[in-house]
Amino acid sequence: MVYSCYQPLTPQLLDKAESPSSDPKINDLERAIEDDFATIREKYATPKYPIVLAHGLMGFDKLKFAGDLIPGVEYWRGIVEALEANGVEVITASVPPSASIEERALKLGQDIAEKANGRSVNIIAHSMGGLDARYMISRLKPENVEVLSLTTVATPHRGSAFADFMFDEIGPANLPTLYKIFEGVGLGTGAFSQLTTKFMAEEFNPKTPDKPGVQYFSYGADVHPSFWSAFKQPHKVVEKLEGPNDGLRSIWTSRTCWPKRAYDARQWLETCHVFTRGKADYWELGFEASLWGQPATQITYFSIAVHYGISMSGGGIRAQAALLRSAVPLSVESFRHGAPAMSVRVHLDNPHAFYTNLDFISGKIVLNLLTDETISAIVVKLEGESRTVLIKPPPMPHEPRRRDDRSRIAMENHKILYRLQTVFPTVSGKTPTAKASFTLGAGHHEYPFRFKIPFNTMCGDPEMQAVGVGLGGRLGLMEMPMLQTHIRKPLPPSLGGFPGEAEIRYFVKVTVQRPSIWKENRRNEVGFKFMPIERPRPQSSGAEAFARRPYAFQASPVPNNKKRGMFARQPTSLSPLPPSVLIDARLPSPSILVCRKPVPLRIIVKKQNDSPEYTFLVGLHIDLVAKTEVRAQDVMREELSTFPIVNLQGLSIAIGDPSNPVGTETELDDKLWDRVQLPPTVTPSFHICNLTRKYELQVRVVLSYGYPGEIQPQKQIVPLRFPVEVYSGVTPSPALLNALA
Repeated sequence: MVYSCYQPLTPQLLDKAESPSSDPKINDLERAIEDDFATIREKYATPKYPIVLAHGLMGFDKLKFAGDLIPGVEYWRGIVEALEANGVEVITASVPPSASIEERALKLGQDIAEKANGRSVNIIAHSMGGLDARYMISRLKPENVEVLSLTTVATPHRGSAFADFMFDEIGPANLPTLYKIFEGVGLGTGAFSQLTTKFMAEEFNPKTPDKPGVQYFSYGADVHPSFWSAFKQPHKVVEKLEGPNDGLRSIWTSRTCWPKRAYDARQWLETCHVFTRGKADYWELGFEASLWGQPATQITYFSIAVHYGISMSGGGIRAQAALLRSAVPLSVESFRHGAPAMSVRVHLDNPHAFYTNLDFISGKIVLNLLTDETISAIVVKLEGESRTVLIKPPPMPHEPRRRDDRSRIAMENHKILYRLQTVFPTVSGKTPTAKASFTLGAGHHEYPFRFKIPFNTMCGDPEMQAVGVGLGGRLGLMEMPMLQTHIRKPLPPSLGGFPGEAEIRYFVKVTVQRPSIWKENRRNEVGFKFMPIERPRPQSSGAEAFARRPYAFQASPVPNNKKRGMFARQPTSLSPLPPSVLIDARLPSPSILVCRKPVPLRIIVKKQNDSPEYTFLVGLHIDLVAKTEVRAQDVMREELSTFPIVNLQGLSIAIGDPSNPVGTETELDDKLWDRVQLPPTVTPSFHICNLTRKYELQVRVVLSYGYPGEIQPQKQIVPLRFPVEVYSGVTPSPALLNALA
């Protein structure tokens, strides 16, 4: 799959993306590297040239509040020290916190020119710093600054959906007041409007091409913040609009046309103060930690290893590939000041391209501890979710308008699949009490699991019902209880393609439960594709379903008087009675189409009058039209998508013979379409609580008339459409069919 650089987010693009890990919206061009940096390797190759660290919006290099009396708060907390300990020369740039990209880029170039002294550099830029660096490299091109590579981390290359949301929430009328507040404390305001998706798509990206000779890399993150995190609510906003994100920026906006990596790990929340918990929480990680006598440079193994990995690659693709393939566990005593490192992941045995009903899905939980850890339990869940989010219609003119009406949304989240297994301690599948605790020694631990995928949905269980979510106020989300209706149906297939609106996903999730309220539980999940087996087919009735339409050609206007050569053949004159036909498309009843099978279609043309001219088939188009009904509370929306099956043009096939009597039926040769299979990417028909997928087969027969070699330019498209059901093509055994009948 090829995407153009900085292409705006569209449902059509995301419909083509396939899942590389746990989320169907992460493009398969990327590779999840959740555990690649869980440990620090013993040796890294030191790059030849300095590393420049460029901070993001509202960033800084170091803040001091009381001179040297209180340790300062560092933006790159611990990262600089870790790199320098490995022999890396680090340059930290400091640009105006909230100024425009142009101003920030100018200051970035000045810092590099002053501190690098004409030497080549590699830049690692976080968030908006990546836009500053791109502008400096592409547009400013300062003297005495030679950039070998640019690596961006969580940079909104396509704009920030959260910035769009905030501008809508604040409203144009309130912006001047807000800007005055920023200007009153000496901060600029140019950055905010430049972070919107509109500005990036229409202004920045078209005018800021990549510079030849500079190597570019990009990193993004997918994380689920804890309940108490300052990024919990922004994460919900961005997830609804653009899918997986790190709490402010989606993986989609972090994408570029460069080599990409996608983080799919909660450890991202511990990379460094801004990368994870953000500006709202860096006091806890830096300033407050210093007041309590803890080192201000405490960092995690994950954060050091990530930045080692990015920095030591030297900007080369080959070096990065070699780095990502290597993983040598090592406990580094010099970094023991940080929280004990724990890494957990789900490993599937022999992962399938897709799983189906009554399959077993098995694997193991891999837990790595660098120190002894106290835990309550390790719980594995097999889950499936059907999530829909829709915007409620605005109130009618006669209805009172409330302040929050324009931003409230309707949401439903159904747990269509839920299975739980406790793999530690080994009890009978039930979670131990919260008071239980066990100490696991440092090292490598593995715990097997095995689930059987059921046949029907399970969301009717009261314990699995979700709540609706609506936006309340200007700065947050408000959860409200909601009564949802549930139906018991066969499990639906995995479904994507409607980012922020509708999604069906399946995954295995592990939770390492910790007894202390001060230590957050560790989680990891891995997604998988699900395709349901075919349900029992109804008995064939021998009848046919059909769609038919008559058409009569109009008499041709004045013949063409264009001059012809001496030896040119004179055209046959047309009669005043052009052909009239009845086109009939038929399918066996009930009408069922099967993935990876040809369409069992018959097309019949019936002669309706005694015209002496021939009727010709000049084109044929067969499409499968998908109708997806998305429901959330009392709001419903229908999404249409089309799957082309046959597209034939430039034909000149005579249909029947003018000498045939009226009423003669001529069946078109099915060799035109019987070798074309229904695409395997088509989602089977399904109906569950908040989503329904229906299909119609659309046949467009393109006709003309005339004589052999003298077909008239007049063409007529005759559309025919009728409802069909789509089956998966995954055939169960006869014994299972009998059991389900």
